[in-house]
Amino acid sequence: MKPRDSIVYKRCKALIDVLVDLGFEKISWHDLTYFIKRHVGGDPRTLNKYREALVDFGFLEPLKGTLRNPIFRILGYPRPVQRKLTELAEENK
Repeated sequence: MKPRDSIVYKRCKALIDVLVDLGFEKISWHDLTYFIKRHVGGDPRTLNKYREALVDFGFLEPLKGTLRNPIFRILGYPRPVQRKLTELAEENK
């Protein structure tokens, strides 16, 4: 199964589409939480899962910020991370 086939990946992509359409280039954790709650779900575990997934899939890059409210750069669609995942999948064959 490719990462692009997962439900989490598709929801992350849809969320990034919304943020890019609204003109965001950077977003705080507080604002990202709002959008995750509106488009995915508001459970604290869901919020953390999607924040990690957005970074892991290469949609967001953490920037400086406070511990309570980090700032993320929106990269759009994943490029380098996807390549790394593909390489890992090939190594595990």
